[in-house]
Amino acid sequence: MPATDPRLENEARYDRMAPAYERIVRLGSLGAITRLYRAVAAELDVPAGGLVVEIGCGPGTVTPHLRAVLDDSVRILGIDLSGRMIDLARQRAERAGWSQVEYVKADATRWEAPGPVDAVVFCLVLSGLPEPLRCVDRALSWLAPGGQLVVMDSLLVPGRRLANWVVRTKAPRVGAVPEDLPLDALLDRLGEPRTRSFLMGSYVLVSGCKPKAAQG
Repeated sequence: MPATDPRLENEARYDRMAPAYERIVRLGSLGAITRLYRAVAAELDVPAGGLVVEIGCGPGTVTPHLRAVLDDSVRILGIDLSGRMIDLARQRAERAGWSQVEYVKADATRWEAPGPVDAVVFCLVLSGLPEPLRCVDRALSWLAPGGQLVVMDSLLVPGRRLANWVVRTKAPRVGAVPEDLPLDALLDRLGEPRTRSFLMGSYVLVSGCKPKAAQG
């Protein structure tokens, strides 16, 4: 029997999850999801007229928080593998009248940015992507010099036994493989990396810029 394509599995999983996604992440974060979204947005420092790409944008739940801190001229491009998620995100954008926001159904492991990007955001998605570190490398290649990478995810942190147990317990429910996204390997790829922990370490915010060695 041929092996199942993990991309198809992920697409089907998130298509099924889409109608209840907001309730699921609210419960999974013990009601702290808004705090996590705001923390992601607060890391961004994007110039007027810039471009932010959010990989795994889901139904557009992070977008309002990004828009709250960004200049109105900044474009936001959301990418998601799930067509149902993209449908819901587009409906949200239409209701809100977001003229500088676009959502595209695409595979993040194969999609190419339309030009230099000022920031790439992975919010609660990176550890669920195939080859997440390769996805990070691709995202860094899209960034303009000085561009930012911001990741919010459930990561395994050495010494945090309870938090790591929580991360491993919930991972299969969302298709995540936290062992594929080592925190030290992620930090090593960034210039000026920073970390913050939430909910006793069960969520970690990582941010940094494109390494200077890669800017030339």
